[in-house]
Amino acid sequence: MKLVPGAGHPTSFFERDPGAPLWRRALAEGVGAFLLVLVIAASFAGTCCLPPGPATVARALAISAALAGLMIAFGPVSGGHFNPLITACQWFERRRNTACLLAYLCAQLAGGVLGAKVAAVLFGAVGWMPQTTPPLALLLAGELVGAGGLMIVVLAVSRAASPIAGAFAAAGWVLATLLVVPTFPFANPAVALAALAGAPLLSVSLQSAAAHVAAEVAGALIALALVGAIYPLPPAPARKAPGHPG
Repeated sequence: MKLVPGAGHPTSFFERDPGAPLWRRALAEGVGAFLLVLVIAASFAGTCCLPPGPATVARALAISAALAGLMIAFGPVSGGHFNPLITACQWFERRRNTACLLAYLCAQLAGGVLGAKVAAVLFGAVGWMPQTTPPLALLLAGELVGAGGLMIVVLAVSRAASPIAGAFAAAGWVLATLLVVPTFPFANPAVALAALAGAPLLSVSLQSAAAHVAAEVAGALIALALVGAIYPLPPAPARKAPGHPG
């Protein structure tokens, strides 16, 4: 599938073979989301005894490195999303069909919840600490920056960049936001659901999780508008046309 005129090579966040069985591509998304949440929880458990500054740096490096590795590992099979926002944005742009959207979203969310449950078993007794809820305005701002910026990077590099470039671009943005944003931006509804499910040191209330997701969706919509204006796509065929990922 050509994403931009003359670009016939594989691009970031799209699978190498759109004709591969959907269950196999969805499985890759579920496993990737599971491992991502597991690493996020482990990064908190492993740094809970460090001073705040070094702990933040260690977590940011661990999470961004894991994300890059997972995208490179599973990207050829599924596109390497592990994030419902990426899949939904591609569907909104008519670059992915509805069956694929639903399969990916179910796999990503289920993988995230399973990662939280396994993390609770592995790290539940390690370094628990009281969780403080940041002011709502600060939380929303952090998610807008984290999720909106991530979607801008993802949508822009998916126009033409190679899969390897996309993995490092996304991981680089995640690294930057985790280092400089005062809250911990999830930038991923699957991670927010995992936090709601009780991932160690990430647990949030239903109200807080809803605020995270609302800000993430708002950031994604802003990213769609901005990237659509900067990198307009050629007219797309119907979602069920041959050659569409799905």
